[in-house]
Amino acid sequence: MASPADVVAGLLARSLLVELPTGGPDLAAAAGRLRARPLLLGLGSGRDGTTGLLGLPGWPVLELPRSSVRRWEDTAASPDLVAAAELAVLREWDRVHPDADAESAPVPTADEVAGALADVVADLPALLARSCGYLDLADPAA
Repeated sequence: MASPADVVAGLLARSLLVELPTGGPDLAAAAGRLRARPLLLGLGSGRDGTTGLLGLPGWPVLELPRSSVRRWEDTAASPDLVAAAELAVLREWDRVHPDADAESAPVPTADEVAGALADVVADLPALLARSCGYLDLADPAA
């Protein structure tokens, strides 16, 4: 029987397991090569109204802060995790400035994107462990 270290090494070699850096340019580089693909839907508000549910109609799977649910839903429209973080920054700007024209939103700064990217990545363990989606290569041809 293979040791756990050998199993992990084999999965890493076949790109079936991904280790993400915890921050900085290494995280941005790795996140730019990955995309998240949601498999479950947002089902609306959770028990106390401050959370959101992910699942299938009649089958809630995971209750998370609304911000986490929004970030997860944004990954469906994003070509990679960095783009999902950029979208999260713009979405937050829209939330804070509900009466402003979306065209007037500033371009997200590198620091804002890095902070949002850390949040996107921090959400992944709970989402992936409960089969809410999967990670894939952002552009297999690249």
